[in-house]
Amino acid sequence: MSRGPTALVVAAALSALAPARAGEAEAGAPREFQRRGVYFLEGHVRSPLAGLGPRGEFAANRLALDDDRTRARWDPRGRKLVLTNTTRYEEETQVACVLVLGTGTSESGEQVPIGVHLSVYKQDDEFVTTMHGHVTVREGIEHADFLPLQVVLDDGQRRTVALTKTIGLRAVRNPFEDSTLATVIGLKGVDNLEGAEVDITQPGAHLADGSVGMGRGFLSKLVLRAELISLDGSRPLAPGQPWAEIFGQGAYELRLTALSSLLPKEPWDRNVFLLGLDDVAMLRPLRADGLADGQTLSFVFRGGEGTIRFAGQTHVVKDAAEVVRRYLEFDFVGGIIRHQLERRLRPR
Repeated sequence: MSRGPTALVVAAALSALAPARAGEAEAGAPREFQRRGVYFLEGHVRSPLAGLGPRGEFAANRLALDDDRTRARWDPRGRKLVLTNTTRYEEETQVACVLVLGTGTSESGEQVPIGVHLSVYKQDDEFVTTMHGHVTVREGIEHADFLPLQVVLDDGQRRTVALTKTIGLRAVRNPFEDSTLATVIGLKGVDNLEGAEVDITQPGAHLADGSVGMGRGFLSKLVLRAELISLDGSRPLAPGQPWAEIFGQGAYELRLTALSSLLPKEPWDRNVFLLGLDDVAMLRPLRADGLADGQTLSFVFRGGEGTIRFAGQTHVVKDAAEVVRRYLEFDFVGGIIRHQLERRLRPR
């Protein structure tokens, strides 16, 4: 059974293992995950933000377990992830999600970041799944490289295959084929700086600026804006220099701003969980009520440490680099602005 809940659509719009070599990542022993939390699986694709924060450079695949009743077993050799949940739920409840990052080749031959996102729910005794692709350009994707894992769902009575390499490729080429609601409302990503000349050396330069919109034609409405700002100015990266190194110098701000009252509030509680900010008390109103029209949530960081700003309050976050990395790697809009950032830091 598969359908697309509202929370999934907006969550798509809003994403620590020791470093390992690609060969070691795939040859590791099976691992068990049994508690609510966010975990990272290693594969052969190097993380696009390797070097930012403590996470391993091949830890480019995310597993989130939403409660302690869902268990996972990951077999790197067999590239098989089994999610087990035998609980009965009265209402449709999200129990897990899997997001695999990779690279794709667009129709014009450009190498671009892509992602495959599987969300897993349960209602009564039955699993409910929905799938979408994370894409960063409007043109189609011809080829894609990502961890070819198989995801199996086990309800205690039967097992169902929910994700394979073939299913993932289809999601990348038709990002919202499996989400009827996303198709109906016209979910789309927008590059606010497309065609603009930006002097990245200037303090306050926008390195990236993307929005997500809903609707079609004159009914189209932008609902969320994401900006990455270089507070001290930046320099273009030299050939061969890892582009994540840009964050080792100067200060940066990531801003998320609601552009409409149409932006639903439901996904924010889970978004905070996925970013690893469950214990930040000042974000409780955000988790309960979402971002109001015109309201901004921002992360200011320098050298891996920084602060969260929301509703006139600030909170120090020591691992701010990991928070920002999670957003830029695993979030739908985050991936779009990360691609903008790559283009701007390493001009052709």
